[in-house]
Amino acid sequence: MTRYFLVFFICVLTAVLVYWQDIFPLQRELALNKQQEKQLAQQLKALYVQGVSLEEKMGQLPETQNLLNEWQKKCIKQSDLDKLLKEIAATGKRDKLQIKLLSSQAIIQENHYLKQPVKILLTGDYLQTAQFIEHLASLPWTVVVGDFSLARESSSETGQFFSTDILFYVYYFKANSG
Repeated sequence: MTRYFLVFFICVLTAVLVYWQDIFPLQRELALNKQQEKQLAQQLKALYVQGVSLEEKMGQLPETQNLLNEWQKKCIKQSDLDKLLKEIAATGKRDKLQIKLLSSQAIIQENHYLKQPVKILLTGDYLQTAQFIEHLASLPWTVVVGDFSLARESSSETGQFFSTDILFYVYYFKANSG
């Protein structure tokens, strides 16, 4: 009986040692592999969602390119800035405004384009000034009014006259600057 017990004890001891030495590390490795599988599945799902999003964005690319092209057409060439300033002066005269100052200031470099500030000081009645600003906004180039101030200068029987100080910006690309 002692022999059977001793053989049984040695078999159990061998089984426990084999379990701890061979099977237990495999169970830990299996648990790590399952955790890694979950992480990879989440990454794959994220990549799939990004892929779908990328396909949608790629579908929008021609439309975005067309919008960019339209915007670029509205940017003036630096060599045409004098032409624009002359057109603005002529518009002021047509709107019966007296232009006291029309001068371009130092160029501001932005990301892929240049911004040319232009200061204009003019006098005239309110409706003529409003009409002039409307003409500025309807120019075929991108002209953005930055600062704007309007102050009453004088009043007469024919109406009120205002002094208007406008700082606007004209945009053009660095590639178009030369």
